Amino acid sequence: MNYDIGLFDVTGARSVGTSVGSYDPKTHTVEAVITTFPPVQRSGFMELFDMSSFDVASAIGKPVLIEHENHVKSTVGKVVSAWRDGGSVAAKIQLLDTQAGNDVGKQLEAGLIKGVSIGYVGSLSDPHQIPTDPTDKLPNGRMNKGYPSKVSKTGRTMRNIRVLEVSFTQNPADPGAIIRSNEMSETQTTQTTQADPSVVEAERRTAIRSVMRQAGLPPEWGDQQIDAGADIVAVRSAAFDALAQRASKPIVTVTNPGVSPEMTRSAITEALTCRMNGATPSEQARPYMGQRLETIAAQRLEVAGVRSAGMTPDEVFKRSGIGGMATVSDFPALLSSAGNRVMMGAYTAASSPLKTQLARSTTLSDFRTGSKLKLSGLGKLAPVSEAGEIKAATRGEASESYALETFGRIFTMSRQALVNDDLGAFRDFSQAAGTAAAHTEADLLVNTLLSNPKLGEDGKVAFSTARGNQGVAAALSVAALSDARKDMRGFTALDGTLINSQAKYLLVGPELETAAEQLLASIYASAVDGVNPFSGRLTLLVEPRITDSRWYLFADPALVPVLEYAHLASAPGPQITQEDGFDVLGTRFRVYLDVGAGIIDWRGAYLNPGA
Repeated sequence: MNYDIGLFDVTGARSVGTSVGSYDPKTHTVEAVITTFPPVQRSGFMELFDMSSFDVASAIGKPVLIEHENHVKSTVGKVVSAWRDGGSVAAKIQLLDTQAGNDVGKQLEAGLIKGVSIGYVGSLSDPHQIPTDPTDKLPNGRMNKGYPSKVSKTGRTMRNIRVLEVSFTQNPADPGAIIRSNEMSETQTTQTTQADPSVVEAERRTAIRSVMRQAGLPPEWGDQQIDAGADIVAVRSAAFDALAQRASKPIVTVTNPGVSPEMTRSAITEALTCRMNGATPSEQARPYMGQRLETIAAQRLEVAGVRSAGMTPDEVFKRSGIGGMATVSDFPALLSSAGNRVMMGAYTAASSPLKTQLARSTTLSDFRTGSKLKLSGLGKLAPVSEAGEIKAATRGEASESYALETFGRIFTMSRQALVNDDLGAFRDFSQAAGTAAAHTEADLLVNTLLSNPKLGEDGKVAFSTARGNQGVAAALSVAALSDARKDMRGFTALDGTLINSQAKYLLVGPELETAAEQLLASIYASAVDGVNPFSGRLTLLVEPRITDSRWYLFADPALVPVLEYAHLASAPGPQITQEDGFDVLGTRFRVYLDVGAGIIDWRGAYLNPGA
């Protein structure tokens, strides 16, 4: 099973005659059928929908956009309620009291907007055959209606569907759904069943609790609705009234005149970072150092046009997107950005010397195996004849390859920590995430080096006596280093040209650390033959993951690279992001790292197994 994100268009193309649209200019609300679950033709398959697994409650609180333009300026409203209506899903949309929201309201009032679209996420099944008999039912329960004769006979069923956003659009696809009219609202019918009264009551209580949570209302409100015996229609109306009453409270001005939104976001991120790592803030960030997380979250809601006056701390965080509720607030992004800064400090501090001084860095555009082409030099310049003819050179070539891997962890920041203004847990996770990412890269580089892989150039291992870059086992000494350095000087390029590979780094494990320091220490000898020729010429690097007595010499990787590591071009280094979810009270953050490593040449390094 894999996860897929899509856009599902629905339209108001059905004729509604002279009926008046359901848009109410007094409350700035409108009702719409947002999906009727029609099959959708994708590239190579028909996408079907499992209606039973559609999470209707996921639509509540989601932003309403224009043509799926997913940014703050295109947000014109939000979904305040959603419900099943036979074989479709309907919703009530509350427009924001902004210029964009008012413009959309005028178009709805004039009947100019009839199309609606949803962005959704769900799990897409493996391919399966669609029934060919028009009387058969599709896997989503709908009648086949001859679809296979017109479109792909291969289907994939979308299940566990959750709404990400709702959009008004002029380019819809499903003629079975519309912006509702008042006439339709008044003629809605409901089906009754002879269900067990206890089951009906349990479902009513569950539905009320769901509306209460999605609207960000306190538990006492839900208890009042249950005790009053209110049905779900009355509950939705009461929830909407509560939201409207909250929205009528005055907006508190939180922006500073003359300060751009970008500067404000940067200052808040810096203040959160300084609170976690104890650094000194700049003058721009200093005003935010004493603010609680609740205050910052409320301010970001106000900037996004959401009134926070009267909200409890829990409601502020929920409406800010902490705990899975969709939001137009940038508070989660600011928190993630601060976490990334703290993480990067620990990540840099914990990096292995193999990465910082011996390996070459690059990027790959995707997860396919990448090839690294090696070209020989031009050899020597050839004499030019009297006629001025310059001979062309043929360059030898070979390639090495490796691919990216993804590593990650998830951390939950509890609701209690947010309400208590406790950034300590998030700081500890961010620092631990940075250290873990650095250790992951170090393990990958060291394992690549110690595994002595075969190279694509000739199918032979990277270090061997046959190549001349592996010596006879010997203890670390001036004589052994001298032999190794001399052998490196004789390395040649693909075309046989001498490249004069010059040793610059000595790499050892903890077993040889003291001996290496003594060997490379300055010696002021009275006799010429007592002088240490390597004093000041080699830089010592110690890698604790090397547990035996082997030692390596490396040339400057800028001149003759041996090890190389790569990150994904679109996400270099470790990344901290917020993860939405309704199964935790709080919010989850995940750290992930896309990295790969390989040996791309043998000519810049020398191995001695050690005595």
